[in-house]
Amino acid sequence: MFYTQTGDEIINLIRQTLEDPDFVRYGIKNGKWEYRVAKKFGEDKHLIVSINKDGSITTAIPTSNIKEYEKA
Repeated sequence: MFYTQTGDEIINLIRQTLEDPDFVRYGIKNGKWEYRVAKKFGEDKHLIVSINKDGSITTAIPTSNIKEYEKA
């Protein structure tokens, strides 16, 4: 994930995304409602964190193609 080396660095990126997101979306993904929270880290690097209705993080996806996630 953006060439991070330790679990602590990954957790820190997820925490930063949840505390200060650039955008938040709520919608259906694979038949289930979820929040998608994203934050930009540097040039063309974004982290998308998906949270289910119970508040559990289901995925954390690094991407450079944020347009795909902004539309949904």
